[in-house]
Amino acid sequence: MNTLYKITGYELRNLTRSKWTVLFTAIYFIICESLFLLEDQGAKVVLSLFNFILLFIPVISLFFGITFINNEKPFIELLLSQPVRRRDIFNGLYISLSLALTATMLIGVGLPLAFHFHSSKIPSDLLLIFLGSSILMNQVFIGIAFFGAFFFSDKSKGLIFVIGFWLFTFILYDMGILVLSYILKDYPIEKLMMILTVTNPVDVGRILILLQFDVAALMGYSAAIYQMTFGNIFSSAILLAILFVWSFIPYYISKTLFRNSDFII
Repeated sequence: MNTLYKITGYELRNLTRSKWTVLFTAIYFIICESLFLLEDQGAKVVLSLFNFILLFIPVISLFFGITFINNEKPFIELLLSQPVRRRDIFNGLYISLSLALTATMLIGVGLPLAFHFHSSKIPSDLLLIFLGSSILMNQVFIGIAFFGAFFFSDKSKGLIFVIGFWLFTFILYDMGILVLSYILKDYPIEKLMMILTVTNPVDVGRILILLQFDVAALMGYSAAIYQMTFGNIFSSAILLAILFVWSFIPYYISKTLFRNSDFII
């Protein structure tokens, strides 16, 4: 456990001194504060902010995450030559990156949200859903980045993988849903759509936020299906559970790969 703390502390200090973490924090802060200057209704600001988060978090977590691991591979190789448990090495890397990226998001958006909380009358439940889903989304894509870094020994293949995953969640998935909806328009596909939603963490997060608004049924086919089938509260609980599973599975698979591989580097 002491080794885990040392590795986490060492990596966390390096990450907090990085110019990139400062830049990410500044971007979050500027976007959030700008939205409050343009809109006085807190709920609308949170909705607009989450649309930005859905784009920004995956990009940062995937590309910064896989770059972080690739840059740390000489250090990982050094640690592997020492009497240090692989579990501690992996968890130290994962926890330090998760804390750093989560802190950039929470500080960047948290300061404007705290300052404008009362004046903009932001609903407390909406704010909690927003923060919780944003943190889980961050963990999902950090786990995917770790999987890409450790599953593919070739750095270029790992980068291609995270680019492909990002394209799937933002472009290919929506295109596939539109095509499928058109082809099967004469058939009941509600259950199929609910199942397909699970395959895309970005869509899960989007629906989760939309369900907090009265117009959710008008803002997407999948959101309308969840609202009509389960209602807002139960649907939100289900979607949060799905995001939690999404955040755990890539972490577990990556950790297993790291522990069982004979040659990590």
